[in-house]
Amino acid sequence: MEFTVGKMGRTYTTQIYSKLTGKKWLNIIGWNGNLAVFILFGFYSVIGGWIVIYIGQVLWQLVIFQRINHLQEMNFEAVISNPWLTVLGQGIFIFATMIIVMLGVEKGLEKASKVMMPLLFVFLIIIVIKSLTLDGALEGVKFILQPRVSEITADGILFALGQSFFTLSLGTTGMITYASYASKDMTIKSSAISIVVMNIFVSVLAGLAIFPALHSFGYEPQEGPGLLFKVLPMVFSQMHLGTLFYLGFLVLFLFAALTSSISLLELNVSNFTKNDNTKRKKVAVIGSILVLSLVFQQPYLLVS
Repeated sequence: MEFTVGKMGRTYTTQIYSKLTGKKWLNIIGWNGNLAVFILFGFYSVIGGWIVIYIGQVLWQLVIFQRINHLQEMNFEAVISNPWLTVLGQGIFIFATMIIVMLGVEKGLEKASKVMMPLLFVFLIIIVIKSLTLDGALEGVKFILQPRVSEITADGILFALGQSFFTLSLGTTGMITYASYASKDMTIKSSAISIVVMNIFVSVLAGLAIFPALHSFGYEPQEGPGLLFKVLPMVFSQMHLGTLFYLGFLVLFLFAALTSSISLLELNVSNFTKNDNTKRKKVAVIGSILVLSLVFQQPYLLVS
């Protein structure tokens, strides 16, 4: 439906509903979506900040201590229990996003993404292969692939819907914006199917990379998003020159996070500037400052 709205309207999300229906009050839907994008940018910046911190820690080990295989010493709890370090990482990530949006270098990023995103996919395949060779990996495979009908509850269905909306960027005006820029001969059905299929495929790969290693190293699946930063260092530590490989993965992962955050900030910048580049820098700065101000209201940064 969002693809259809975007393709038919071909304008800003804050104006598209009134253009299609003639009712200006329906533009509130677009404004609500923009607010959701703003909040989502705050979430992405947290993850991006963690990546920045981990890159700094790995470089510190490599350059200062010349350690090649000491990933076991990476401590995620130490990172999130230090609010100033977390805010610093998040601030660096938001600042990088802001600068790129201010400069408007989307074309350069598009060219880089054609190389770096496939490389990230290759790294993911390598992690899956290594993870599946660990002791106890089969239990992790069963956990992610074996159906458990008894656990299909109302809460479980709600969580699954939330995950699908999040991964597909539904309800945040993102898909509407992308469709509004698409060519007129784009087939909505085939585009939607390909996006969903690729999303499921990559999600399964990510699960096969994380959960077998999770069971092998004795972590609990309920430990939250930090598992990525707990389990993957352990997987890479099992490889020759694992620290170098992990650094490469983090850089690619940071690029992927940046491309997502740039698109989120750009959605609001384009809506407020209406392609008036004289306002781009001011709106990008204000939006970034507002997102950073949310940092001090996030309870997980107050852990001590």
